[in-house]
Amino acid sequence: MKGVRWVGVVVLLSALNGCAHWRPVTREELQPKETVQLTLRSGNKVTGEVIAIDASQLVVQDEAGRAYRIMAADISDLKRKDGAYDDSGAPISEREIAATKKHRQLFLYSLGGTALSFGVSFYLGSMAKRGLQEHQTDNTLTVATTAAGTALGAIFFALKGDRKDRQYAIQQLMAERRRASEAELEAERARKARIEAELEKLRKQQQAQEREIEALQKQLEAKQQAKPQPPR
Repeated sequence: MKGVRWVGVVVLLSALNGCAHWRPVTREELQPKETVQLTLRSGNKVTGEVIAIDASQLVVQDEAGRAYRIMAADISDLKRKDGAYDDSGAPISEREIAATKKHRQLFLYSLGGTALSFGVSFYLGSMAKRGLQEHQTDNTLTVATTAAGTALGAIFFALKGDRKDRQYAIQQLMAERRRASEAELEAERARKARIEAELEKLRKQQQAQEREIEALQKQLEAKQQAKPQPPR
């Protein structure tokens, strides 16, 4: 009976950790790459990433890669999943996160957590058996406690490792976007510097031309003054 209770806790914990946080929003609040859940007036639901949005429609792509073009008038309810954003407030899509995740922490936490959970649950099961030794002579309680505790611990640490992998992926994507933004800024500075250099070059050329024109004018004036005056 206790083993069944432990299994129920495992299932409940898994379900709670798998729940996403969805918040009601308006179309005006949405940005491309955000994950949304649409309820249509027909009763159908569409969940996926916002690909494009305008005043009259949404284009949403689901996990299978299918794109849906949905008219605004056909949407009865709209929710947005709490997601990740970079330094500029631009969304980081779940597709980008999934492609960047390495699952290293998931493996390490699962391995270490399973071993730790096995040891702790075996110890607790053994202690419980000793307390009930006069009523129970077999190892059912120890086995059930060890199995349920190990499963619970394995799931708990696996979820913790998966969250770590997600955080690392988000941090990596933010750093990549930051570097890309800095590279764009540097390229823009270099472009402005080139333009300023060209403008300075043109200004110098114009000044040189103005000096040449001024010199020619002075030469013409000097020639005019050097001409002999006709007798009166």
